[in-house]
Amino acid sequence: MSAPRQPQPRAGSGASRLPPAAAMALPRGLGLLLLLALGGPGAAITIPPEYGAHELLQPPELREQPPEQLVVFPSDDVVLKCAASGNPPPQYRWTREDEPFVPGSDPGVTTAPGSGTLVINASLAGRLQGRYRCYAANALGTAVSPEARVIAENTPQWPKEKVTPVEVEEGDAVVLPCDPPRAPCPPRSTGSTAASCTSRRTSG
Repeated sequence: MSAPRQPQPRAGSGASRLPPAAAMALPRGLGLLLLLALGGPGAAITIPPEYGAHELLQPPELREQPPEQLVVFPSDDVVLKCAASGNPPPQYRWTREDEPFVPGSDPGVTTAPGSGTLVINASLAGRLQGRYRCYAANALGTAVSPEARVIAENTPQWPKEKVTPVEVEEGDAVVLPCDPPRAPCPPRSTGSTAASCTSRRTSG
């Protein structure tokens, strides 16, 4: 005589199909305990008055960062700004050409107090031009600045050329050539009523 068949749970009957180990993953009443601990449905989270806002942890967030391109002349220091907020206060580091760059490795390389702003003396700008990046880090993460390209230029000089007078009849159109020196940044040319032409380069 065969053993009687055990009744099988029907679909939609609410019977659990989870294995016993999974059923024990959440102890009974855990949801209720969490609800009571948070003060009930819709309760707001309150911060004790003795817990100051200055104690709230915050990952680094950049407030100042270097430009994508900086063109400097022989008399200009290189100033690459980098400052970030965060708690704990972030620590700063720099890379140059994707390699660690330590301020203080040269006497003319320093950082501004209270920030990661990098200052390179003008006398070193030619040797230390290249690609830079700033990192601000604390225990909660790291903020990374865009890559900044530093280009050291010589003082621009107009090419030597003989300028001859141009004579035209009153009312006729006239074309005056203007060929500024080559530069990594496009020059900005302006004309005056005295028919003079100047070029001024900008640092981007």
